[in-house]
Amino acid sequence: MTMLTISEMAAFAGVSARTIRYHHDIGLIPPPGRDSAGRRICDPADAVRLARVRSLAEAGFTLTDILEMLPVGVTEVDAGVFTRGRTRVAEHLAEEATVISGQRRRLDEEELPSGEFPASVVLDSATGDIPPAVVRFNEPVGQLTGTEVAR
Repeated sequence: MTMLTISEMAAFAGVSARTIRYHHDIGLIPPPGRDSAGRRICDPADAVRLARVRSLAEAGFTLTDILEMLPVGVTEVDAGVFTRGRTRVAEHLAEEATVISGQRRRLDEEELPSGEFPASVVLDSATGDIPPAVVRFNEPVGQLTGTEVAR
């Protein structure tokens, strides 16, 4: 059987040799053997396993999740652990989407670099609907100057 060097395995899986050593250290892939020159060598099946680990990681699973669902020596992913992990990843993505949506909304409300507010803010203030970002800005200004600033 043809064995792979760490460099060959890294090229196959699209990761660095350091990542492979880390995955060996934490038990995601079996420890490498050594050739007659002392270089680390791996079974091609380990390269396939590493590619699978990387695919799961890119899908949002943590390395701890992956180690739990695919222990060394096991070739099939544990379906129950996978389902729980997938649910956890989906919940995390939903939370992130909420955060991103809020950040986009706040970004839209912020001043332009020129110090002017975007047209939507000017139009809203003309109708009396002042966005929260403007209120957040106006309240401290009013406190500092002792004046009533538009709300």
